[in-house]
Amino acid sequence: MRYLTAALTLLATPLSAHEMQDNFANKRCGDVLALIDSPDSGDKSVKALVMGAGKMAMAFGYLLGFEAASGRELKGDSETLLTRLRNDCAASPDKTALDLLSSF
Repeated sequence: MRYLTAALTLLATPLSAHEMQDNFANKRCGDVLALIDSPDSGDKSVKALVMGAGKMAMAFGYLLGFEAASGRELKGDSETLLTRLRNDCAASPDKTALDLLSSF
C-alpha cells in the first residue's frame, strides 16, 4: 500500500521538477513554504489530496536536494534546514526561497 501511495503521488503531481525549481526561484518564500505547510486546496477528493501530497513532497525534496548538492549542512544553529528557511522567510518575506537558501 505504501508503494502504491508513493507511485500515485508522483504520477498525480502536476508539477515537474522544473516547475518546482521555478517556484523556489521566482515565488516569495512564504508561497513556497505554503506548498509544504498547506498542500490541501480544500478539495477533499482523492485526486486533490494526492496532488497536494505530491506538491508537498516535491517542495520538501527540493530542500533536501539543495542541501545535498551544496555538500554541507545548511541548517546553521536551527534545528532543521526547514526551520532555518521559515525563520529567515519571516524576517525577509519578500525574498524568494532560493535567495534565502543561497545565502546559507
